[in-house]
Amino acid sequence: SPTAPASPVATAFRVTKGAGRPVVAGTSVSLQGTLTATRTGAQLGSAPAEVCVRTAPAATFRCTATTTSLGGVVAWNGTPTASTWVYLSHPATATTKASRTATVAFPVVSRVTLRAGTGTVTATVGPAAGQVVKLDRLTGKTWTLVTGKTVSRAGQASFTKLKAGTYRVRIAATSSTVASTSSGFRVR
Repeated sequence: SPTAPASPVATAFRVTKGAGRPVVAGTSVSLQGTLTATRTGAQLGSAPAEVCVRTAPAATFRCTATTTSLGGVVAWNGTPTASTWVYLSHPATATTKASRTATVAFPVVSRVTLRAGTGTVTATVGPAAGQVVKLDRLTGKTWTLVTGKTVSRAGQASFTKLKAGTYRVRIAATSSTVASTSSGFRVR
């Protein structure tokens, strides 16, 4: 008599290396996930998989087909210059059920280089598009806004005629990056 076909095996796709964290624009990040059979914990090698990435300001994920290694592993490496979200997935097959990892977020903070001189400071920001730099001065124990500027196409904002003291810069959030604040620095 005919035998009933085996039901597809339930799978679990878990992030095993790398975790979401804020990163400075242009910093290398990596993520690794392992696909296993839920019931036995056996690693599923040479199985179909996808790496799905969304980079701000995009609203949708773009998925790229790949295959798990013999040990059931899929790895992703990137150098985001805008906030990025990643997940790994395994589509259903005739013998396995679909599964996916949690979505891992890499919020991107603008890269800022400061050059302070006598009465001046220049902030170089990357990525530069649409960035607003606010300059604060420490008065007593309170930070007070001095002024703000939109960075030039070259990614620079220069502030002149400053009083001697301790300053910081704040970078406003954009659709691609999160807000950030520098450490305090001295202007002579």
